[in-house]
Parts: sequence; C-alpha cells; structure tokens
Amino acid sequence: MADHADPCRHRDADQQSLSQLHQPDQRSGYRHHPGISIDGKGGRASLRLSYAFTEQIYARESSSNGHQNALTAIGTLEAIDDWLYIDATGSISQQYLSAFGAISPSNANVNRNQTETSSYSISPYIKGRFLTSTEYFLRYKGNDDLLAIRSGA
Repeated sequence: MADHADPCRHRDADQQSLSQLHQPDQRSGYRHHPGISIDGKGGRASLRLSYAFTEQIYARESSSNGHQNALTAIGTLEAIDDWLYIDATGSISQQYLSAFGAISPSNANVNRNQTETSSYSISPYIKGRFLTSTEYFLRYKGNDDLLAIRSGA
C-alpha cells in the first residue's frame, strides 16, 4: 500500500515535525533591538543622537542573558545669545576585554569577553567681540571615560 493512501499517517507525522520545530533548544531565545535616532536643529540648539538597546533572553540558559547599549550623540546649545555656548558629546559602545577571548561576529551578540564603555564631554565656551577689532574665545572642556565590567558567573 502506498503512503498516500493513509492521509492520517502523514498528518500525524507532520504534527510531530511541527511540535519538534517549536521546541526550543538550549540556546534558543528572544532578542529585541529597539532604538531611536534624532537629527534636529533649532534656532539656538542642535542635536544628533542615535541610541539602540539590544537584549537577549535565552529560554533555558538564563546565565547567558545579556544586554548592550549603543549611543552616539553630539549637541550644541547657544545658552546666552551670541555669547555663551555649550557643546556636549556622549557615546556608549562595546569593547573586548581580552584579545584571546571569544569575539562576536557583530554587536548583536552578547558574550562574556565584552564590556560596555561610555564617554561624555561637555564644553562650555564664550565668544564675542571686545571693542570693534578684537575677537575673544574662551573654552573649557571636561570629559570622562567610564568602563563598566560585567561580572559573569
């Protein structure tokens, strides 16, 4: 008897194949990657910002769960008309802890050989004219680099 003579037999086999297809393996999980991008310019301010958050949640290996932030931002504000200005920048990225550890093929993967680094700077400055022929410019630049090392079990 040919297999096509018993449609129930194929249906049962198909149901079994589908149920195996939907069973998560050890590494299957969920990943989401929301983000925002802003590019704006007003009369006295401008901002370019790009931010993304990546989170991976594994069904059976919660110890492998992780997240990453990514930020690039630069902005300028004219705080006092034609005199006081403020420039600011910020970034968040991933850095490898060891050249000999695991390396991800993209930033979409989280691994224990990566850590999140961030830096920011703020730079207020004044500029203007003194009398009619002399221009002045005075700037302060403060920045900080932060390194957040993830502890792994």
